[in-house]
Amino acid sequence: MHAENHEIVSLVELFPTNCIIYEMSSIDRDGVITELVEKLVESGSIKKSARKKLITDLIEREKQGSTGVGGGAAVPHTSVANIGEVLGIIGRSPVGADFNCVTGERVHVFFLVLYAPDMQAERRMALGRLIELSRSTNMIKFIKAAKSVKDITDLLKEMDGAV
Repeated sequence: MHAENHEIVSLVELFPTNCIIYEMSSIDRDGVITELVEKLVESGSIKKSARKKLITDLIEREKQGSTGVGGGAAVPHTSVANIGEVLGIIGRSPVGADFNCVTGERVHVFFLVLYAPDMQAERRMALGRLIELSRSTNMIKFIKAAKSVKDITDLLKEMDGAV
């Protein structure tokens, strides 16, 4: 995803179908992060050689403060060298995972976002849109109720069209 200053972040571009995990198996923070990164490697979005450092960086970021945004959602994120666009992956956890949220609630929907260090405007736009949608719409409830990756993709298309 490349973003101009006034462009709205396209959720469908940020989270392509091959970067959606319909049913995550991990139930804790480190497992969730590892599972999301593994899917990014599998999808070809990031190189296998970047896997270990990326997992470490994301866990370190979470230790600074949980990226749980309330309502059963979290937006883990970090910068990554040598990527030319903002990358994302969605993970859906039917049972929820302990993500060390301040509220103590379990997280059911994860929006992992990666960006190059020099992409701060794009980072702010992507994270801002995800946090806004998580808090002000029924998006999390609908993702939790989704019956397939296609349902999640259709929801993202609908959210993009509602802009």
